[in-house]
Amino acid sequence: MKVPTKSLRSAAVLLAAGAVIAGCGASPTDKGSTNGASASGGSDLQSVYSAVSGLTGTARYNKLLQLAKDAGGSIGFYHSGDMTKEVSAFEKATGLKVNDFQATSERVMERVTQEQQASRQGSDVVLGGQNDMKSLNDQGGLAQLNTPAFSDVGTDFKSTYDISPIAIMEMPTYNTDKVSAAKLPTSWEGLFQNPPGRLGIEITDQDFYETLIRKYFMQQKGMSEQAAINLVTKGYQGAQQVDGHTLVANLLASGQFAYVPNLYAQYVGKLQKSGAPISYDHLAAGMPPFVVNLTAGLTKGGKNPAGGLLLIEWLMGPDGQKVIADQHYVPTSKEYQGQTLLEQYPNAIVQNFYLTDTAQQAADWKAKFQALLQSIGGKPASQPSS
Repeated sequence: MKVPTKSLRSAAVLLAAGAVIAGCGASPTDKGSTNGASASGGSDLQSVYSAVSGLTGTARYNKLLQLAKDAGGSIGFYHSGDMTKEVSAFEKATGLKVNDFQATSERVMERVTQEQQASRQGSDVVLGGQNDMKSLNDQGGLAQLNTPAFSDVGTDFKSTYDISPIAIMEMPTYNTDKVSAAKLPTSWEGLFQNPPGRLGIEITDQDFYETLIRKYFMQQKGMSEQAAINLVTKGYQGAQQVDGHTLVANLLASGQFAYVPNLYAQYVGKLQKSGAPISYDHLAAGMPPFVVNLTAGLTKGGKNPAGGLLLIEWLMGPDGQKVIADQHYVPTSKEYQGQTLLEQYPNAIVQNFYLTDTAQQAADWKAKFQALLQSIGGKPASQPSS
């Protein structure tokens, strides 16, 4: 696969969607103890790197697997998003035990940090949102990553401390019962100049906002920052704020609003199978979708660094990438041979300012996004507590 380098009608349907979607706003779920990895027989990360230096393919896989078994055979994997199928497939392939913790990206990072401060590290691998991973690394929570898988992805999907096995396509998506074909926008300018109905906006999507302003309106269209902000702010007036990406998808499908500029693509296929009237089939060349990464790194001080490295490399390999694709996520590695949305939409814009923005720039854009939300007003819709 070539990867670009720049680049729900009734309550029954809602219930069906809820049964199949594990979203970014899910409650933390422990699946086994996170203290199962034994230090007996283990080695530090640099020793692991030395042991597999020069090894590739099956030889590298087998060496990492043996080292992981020597270190106790258990791996702590903390992540956002539903990785149940990936974990199951990896355990079946390797015979290793994955001690699994799933939560929002922010909660994952909090837990890793708390455990490190208490010297009770439970994770070997962390996977989460790109900004959260960068913050964790800036705080000293991640180890340097050294893997041949770097050569299989484009520059937008890697750094010195993490690699992205999953790209999430953010697609302009509409409710087909709420928006007629004649009202569908053919460009981002058209969307915000004349919204086809009430828009939905997720309250943590500052990366999308920054990238829309900077990479599309400013870089591609030559607009000033303020002119672009004014246009987008005007278009979002009357929008519904929503807390949680899964809830955004469900509310769009139920018709609470008509259009979401950046709905996660993995929700669409699942909801459509449940009878949801939603689609992104209208996209034209003048309306590129956006891409956000889920990135994986090794926890500094993990008890089983060999197992952690093996898990990351398995996720980046053909078996892991196929499971990722089967879940309607987007594979990033050229090891995956099937068609992906990244290839279907080669004009997609990758949200990667986290790689280059300073802490002050990130704070400034967070403030600008908060100003947008304040201009919309209203209390964000949120998933009721169970």
